[in-house]
Amino acid sequence: ERPNKISFVQGESTGGIDVVSNGKVLAVYIPQLKKYVIEAAPDSIAAALEWGAFTALTEFNSIIGELMGPDPAGAILDGVSEANYVGEEDFAGHTFHRIRLVQEAMDVDMWIATGDKPYMTRLVPDVSKALGDSDAKITLNVSLSGWTGNAAIPTERFAFKAPDGAEKAESFEALFGQSEKYPSDALIGSRAPTFNLKGLNGKPIDLGTYLGKNIVVLDFGATWWGPCVMSLPILSEVTGSYKDKGGVFIAVKQGEG
Repeated sequence: ERPNKISFVQGESTGGIDVVSNGKVLAVYIPQLKKYVIEAAPDSIAAALEWGAFTALTEFNSIIGELMGPDPAGAILDGVSEANYVGEEDFAGHTFHRIRLVQEAMDVDMWIATGDKPYMTRLVPDVSKALGDSDAKITLNVSLSGWTGNAAIPTERFAFKAPDGAEKAESFEALFGQSEKYPSDALIGSRAPTFNLKGLNGKPIDLGTYLGKNIVVLDFGATWWGPCVMSLPILSEVTGSYKDKGGVFIAVKQGEG
């Protein structure tokens, strides 16, 4: 509800976070950690969802904030160099307009319903550009359903209730225990272990062939995690600037499912 009320709840899923704002305070709950934090509510729905994009939600859930902002078209087209109308397509018993948006980091196909209720129903981003490999293919599908326009929303929908057993953190930093020591801290400064994996293009990757000869940047992440996808073109570009000095970028990603 504009300007800054939102209830974004994962339900049975534990792969993301819950973001609830009643317009005065914002609650962010992370099921994996069983922790939540209460902060002052931001001034827009998009700003509230930035918490999700930064901490756990897939980047493409931010499309909800863009659609509910003051200038949806401007927000969606920001950074788009070319927009193409592919045509009408039928699926799930309905007809949709298919549009392709071309961007520097990735291309995105979107499907919008025909008729008097032009709701966005599906997004399929192509992240092969971000991977820097034309032979690599990773498919992400984002489905948006259950749209209801201009319906009255009960006030209690925007009330956050901490789940049983959840612990309240005093701050965003405390939410992630940034003052704590993690087992991975002991690996800082040590030599990376070698591994053998098959690349997305089917060719083998042996880390041992680079160690001692190249500057290797290893990025471990997941294709369904927004910040991981967002970081790919940045890390690839930075490492590429050191190519003449032996810079090599290797991304190890956990696929969907």
